[in-house]
Amino acid sequence: MVLFLYLLQDQTVEWYKTGDRVNNLKTKRTAGSANTDQAGGFLAGLGWLRWIIMAVPAVILIAFDYLRHFVLPFEFLHGWSGFLLLWGLALLGVLVFSQTVFTIIGRMERQVLRHARDLEGTAAVATALGHSLKLEHILQEALNKVLEITGVKACTICILDEARKELVHVAYRGLPEEVLGPLQRAKLSEDSIGSRVVETGKPVILTNLWEDPRVADVAKKHGFRSAVSVPLMAEGKVVGVMALASTQERFFSHSEVAMLVGIGGQLGMAVRKAALFEDLVRRNRELAALNRISGAVSSSLNLNEVMVAAVDSVMELMESEAGEVWLLDETGKELAMALHRGLFAESFRQIERFRVGEGFPGRVALTGDPIVTQNMSEEAHYLRQSVKDQKFRFFACLPLKSRGRVVGTIDIASRQERELSSSDLQLLSSIGSHIGVAIENAALHQKIQNLAVLEERGRIAREMHDGLAQVLGYVNTKTQAVKRLLSLDQVPQAEEALGQLEEAARDVYADVREAILGLRTTVSSHGLVSAISEYLDWFSRQNSIQVEVTVEGQADVALEPIKEIQLIRIVQEALSNVRKHAKAQKAWVQVSASNGHLCLTVRDNGQGFDPDRISRGMWPQFGLRTMMERAESVGGTFEVSSVPGQGTTVKLVVPKGACVR
Repeated sequence: MVLFLYLLQDQTVEWYKTGDRVNNLKTKRTAGSANTDQAGGFLAGLGWLRWIIMAVPAVILIAFDYLRHFVLPFEFLHGWSGFLLLWGLALLGVLVFSQTVFTIIGRMERQVLRHARDLEGTAAVATALGHSLKLEHILQEALNKVLEITGVKACTICILDEARKELVHVAYRGLPEEVLGPLQRAKLSEDSIGSRVVETGKPVILTNLWEDPRVADVAKKHGFRSAVSVPLMAEGKVVGVMALASTQERFFSHSEVAMLVGIGGQLGMAVRKAALFEDLVRRNRELAALNRISGAVSSSLNLNEVMVAAVDSVMELMESEAGEVWLLDETGKELAMALHRGLFAESFRQIERFRVGEGFPGRVALTGDPIVTQNMSEEAHYLRQSVKDQKFRFFACLPLKSRGRVVGTIDIASRQERELSSSDLQLLSSIGSHIGVAIENAALHQKIQNLAVLEERGRIAREMHDGLAQVLGYVNTKTQAVKRLLSLDQVPQAEEALGQLEEAARDVYADVREAILGLRTTVSSHGLVSAISEYLDWFSRQNSIQVEVTVEGQADVALEPIKEIQLIRIVQEALSNVRKHAKAQKAWVQVSASNGHLCLTVRDNGQGFDPDRISRGMWPQFGLRTMMERAESVGGTFEVSSVPGQGTTVKLVVPKGACVR
């Protein structure tokens, strides 16, 4: 008997240790409050059972022995027969009690093992959730674990789209396409089970699907008998629904439902974190795209470069296969395709001009509102049939605006369906504003360049009038004089006049050659100093004048091309005056920079002149008027200082605002 009691106690202690292991598992891995409370109840029950098993057999033996000696008056009980009878009854009682205890232990064992399995499963789900931030991977791993734990045949997870009041199917196992189809996007108003879970935040259990008219037909067709739907919770809000279906009629116990609710909470937080992560990645991509476009807009006034950067960024961001830009012409009545990027360029160029109000670009230009379609083949207003023939489905046409006025459209297209969220449309609208401003800036820049060309033509015309035209007039006069002298047989005088004509021809030839070279000298990719140095090398070789160039400070700044060419022309004109009028043997060109100003100085050691003659209205002389106009066009100041017999100095100072660093 003592050995039996010892073995029974030992078995009880072993189950108590099993409870300790479950408790350790519970402590290390969170499985939901319901599972925790129930596991604690089982452990408390095992503790009390231990003491009952040790105490009850002893009480039974003491009670029988007490009855035999003090209560029952029968003599035979004090003999061997009574001894055997009473101990036989005691042994029978202990056996019955032990069998009852082992039955209870077996039931508790199954419960503990089931809860241990549930805890192990939820811990495995939690571990899987920590391995990835990709929502699809997380949900697929969770589905595998749920099916393994519960033993059901089918499971699906839907995410709540609050804006559209829809449950969007994102992952599934074991569901046929016929059942899966309606789950792709189910309106809450049409899905009473899902809507009940979302509204209440509580699970919905259907023990017999065949008796539920909402799902009976589909359930019978595919052999599903029982189902349970639990909410995916995050921060106290329902973010989705997980539904399980069994092919056998099954009663989902309270502990199973509690386990599924716990898993639903884990998945809900995973969905929330994945959504935040995806939103962060999307925002980073949007900022990168805006930075690229802003960089292109700020670093270039070339419209084509800006459009290429913008369209490529938008195509990458929206995962599109083709993109294009349409711009309004000067009349404002037609749009012309300015750029196409991506696939099937020939198909998209089937039509390259639209009237305002015609086609997608024309309608957007007319209304200023974007147009987005998911099925181009059914859009009567989309006029390029060749694009439809290439199986394009998604098309978005958005306005390009500047100062509230539509200046064109930017379009993206894809053969895959794609939905644009409100944030996507806001981003594209912002990009459209950037491009619209860039288009306006490029147009203004082009106008400025055109005006600069006209001004340059005027200056060249005046220079030709002051130089070449006057020489040609002089040649014509001398020619007439030579004719007259020859008619009067005044040959010596005629020969003298011809010599003067020859000298004038040489001078005008030198001027023309110098002017041609000057016009060929343009801005250098290496900066202003490099361009001036190249011209000075040629000037020194062609003339008997030595020219030195010096640079002080960080003078080799980058200038706008239109300003740099004006500074080069001033240097050329000043050196031309040195060659023609100064009778100098040496000249110096100095380029310096200080306090945000660029200073150009051209100095010679020639004969100089009297500046007072200039103040008396002799501007055409020496090309000084042209140099003055060029200096003023770049916002600079121009000074000429000279003393007869001591050379001439021409100085130009360009303010900091004219420099583009």
